[in-house]
Amino acid sequence: MLLTKREIGELSILKILIEEKNYSRKKDLLKQLNMSISTIKRHIQSLNETLSKINGFQNIKVVTLKDGYLLNNPTPLNNIYVLKKINLFYHENSIQFKLISNLFSTIPHPLSIDKITKELAISSPYVYKLLQSTNKNLEMFDLHTEFVAVENQTNTKISIIGNTMSVFLFELHFYFSIYQGLEWIFPNVTMEELYLYCSPKELEELLNLSLAKQTKFFYSLAIFNQKSISLKEILIEKDFADVLSVFMAEKDLSHPLRKSFEFTESSLVTKDTYLFFNYVQRIFNAMSDTKQAQIRIGKKINEQENNVLVDYCKIIILSFYKQFPETKRNDLSEEIHFRLLYFLTLFFANIFYVGFDSSRLQQLLYINPDVSIQQTKLQKKIKNFLEKFLSENPSTSKSSISSYHLNLLCTIFDYFIYDSIKDKLNIYIQFSKNLYGQINIESWLTRVFGEEKIRFSTEISSADIIISDFYEETYQSTKYFYFDNLTNKNRWEQLYAFVHEHQLKLLD
Repeated sequence: MLLTKREIGELSILKILIEEKNYSRKKDLLKQLNMSISTIKRHIQSLNETLSKINGFQNIKVVTLKDGYLLNNPTPLNNIYVLKKINLFYHENSIQFKLISNLFSTIPHPLSIDKITKELAISSPYVYKLLQSTNKNLEMFDLHTEFVAVENQTNTKISIIGNTMSVFLFELHFYFSIYQGLEWIFPNVTMEELYLYCSPKELEELLNLSLAKQTKFFYSLAIFNQKSISLKEILIEKDFADVLSVFMAEKDLSHPLRKSFEFTESSLVTKDTYLFFNYVQRIFNAMSDTKQAQIRIGKKINEQENNVLVDYCKIIILSFYKQFPETKRNDLSEEIHFRLLYFLTLFFANIFYVGFDSSRLQQLLYINPDVSIQQTKLQKKIKNFLEKFLSENPSTSKSSISSYHLNLLCTIFDYFIYDSIKDKLNIYIQFSKNLYGQINIESWLTRVFGEEKIRFSTEISSADIIISDFYEETYQSTKYFYFDNLTNKNRWEQLYAFVHEHQLKLLD
């Protein structure tokens, strides 16, 4: 972890208070945090001191009552916005975080040890000690630091070494998880410049998405733009490229990137760069295509032959139909087949060719698990089916199926069993960590409220309510529900109550 135990404790207390509608009894807090009452008191005192230091937060305070603790926020600021700002405040004061930021900011050029010592105001021996812990953090993502010999220079330099795709994905997830759009962190390009790279139609579409998706898109655009010199190192295998070409042909999300390269050394950029950028937006930035576009993409992918990725996905779909014949309904069988191909090729492309597991960031940053499933009888059956299939059909891939990836895969199949969305209350769901958390929430809301009660919107502006793992708006809103931990039973119950409350408002 980049933060201290004290900082993590303070953030945990604040998060629990927010989720419990700003109040928690002492005994409940003790049970959830597994801390002593004296430790909790120290954390709250320190948290209040931190709040007093941040501009605009001086009137926000955790108040100690007889039986519990109350978060008193008399300002119009969203409580989750406050939580994210404090999280950012702590990270920006972390030496380890500053070191990682410095190392990634210079890629592909090495960074001198002398420059690190000056910028961080620490000694060289301490730099080497920090680099050891940095390598332990980075090795989870197949990255590491390496000393670089520079001709005619005596100063030791260090560089990040690893697959170019992994470097980009780590940097995107790392900065987004910490900064959350609260600050612009790319010195060589401004948001205004990035807006100019988008056509009016593209900009309109982006602004109709949640703030999280907008932020991730512009962060990735800035990272790609600033590191154009290393983009030539992105090499995509043929089968992977053939599949990505179908996605890009349906909707090319890389036009702003192409536009930005008109002002840089665009000769260094290959088609693989644009294919990978499109993939990043869909799988890691959770920018899904429309249902009809998914069907068209799946249909074209289905036509591909002798493609290892596609063939593997077809085999698992056929096995799924045999295990769950109820999903192969005559009226929807083709639609389900093509949409399954859409989701499964995106999923297994990461397993086969990229090998990035964002859940590992939990060991580095203060974030919740990306996605987990509630273990119903059906989901246990799906999980058993997948475990058996994967053991009987091993494949040569870049990474193994982790428990996190297995949960994602379970969510895909669970979604298609319950896929029937037609209703009245217009809900916009934002789950920025991945594409599958959103469909997990959709699946549960559909089975709880029924097909006749709710529908899901692709435009945030037309939604009656917004369910999001992002703060979305700076100011408080009665139509907004913060939801970022799919394993929290209490939050699920609060979500159901929130949806039901707004259904009753529609009846009025």
